[in-house]
Amino acid sequence: RSLPLAPASFDRRESSEDPSLSTTVEGQIVGTPLYLSPEAIAGARPDASFDLWALTVVLYESMAGRHPMRAPSVAATLARIAARSVADIRELAPHVPPHVAAFFRKALSPEVAERPASAEALRSGLHTLLITPR
Repeated sequence: RSLPLAPASFDRRESSEDPSLSTTVEGQIVGTPLYLSPEAIAGARPDASFDLWALTVVLYESMAGRHPMRAPSVAATLARIAARSVADIRELAPHVPPHVAAFFRKALSPEVAERPASAEALRSGLHTLLITPR
């Protein structure tokens, strides 16, 4: 069982670049802290949406060169995730086409219902990006 995550519990970490952040903290969280969904941070029961969120964050990060909610500390980053404060990808990567930015806005929406509901829905959204003319 995972417990609600208190972002303040990570204040002892100096940077979101800390390699130890890729581990699970026994008894506190389940998952890699910087890739937890807002619902996971809030202590919601785990479901597939947690993994879809994490994958979308990795995709965003690979295109923008930076985690979408990165802050100076892990605690601040987790607070941004919990607050659902996702930077528009074009702020970090101006070359990203509008339809790709729209995909990330939807896939990392503050509203769970707006995000892809399944791996198939995420795959379909990504496939649409490939066939949409620039």
